[in-house]
Amino acid sequence: MIRSLPLEGSGLLPERFSPPSYVWMNGSFSLEGYGLAWRFDPGVGEGRFLRAWDAWSKWLAQMEVDNRVGGVGSGPLGFASFTFDPDESGSVVAAPALVVG
Repeated sequence: MIRSLPLEGSGLLPERFSPPSYVWMNGSFSLEGYGLAWRFDPGVGEGRFLRAWDAWSKWLAQMEVDNRVGGVGSGPLGFASFTFDPDESGSVVAAPALVVG
């Protein structure tokens, strides 16, 4: 189940969790990810982007989504980091257990 709720009154405060594992920022807008719901290592090579997309799509296909917020930063969210060199390991795609935006 993927659920997006307004933070006010939800009882889900980031202070209950360790520091964020994932952060994305653009201007004054940010998303902080806490914990881990799903993680995928796409491996190395030129096909790592497609493997990551396929794995993400398959994971989402089995999820029920309850998005009570709507808009940017709600619903299913994943964080991805890919190496610049396709032959280097270290790329990852992850979905945090909790995202605060």
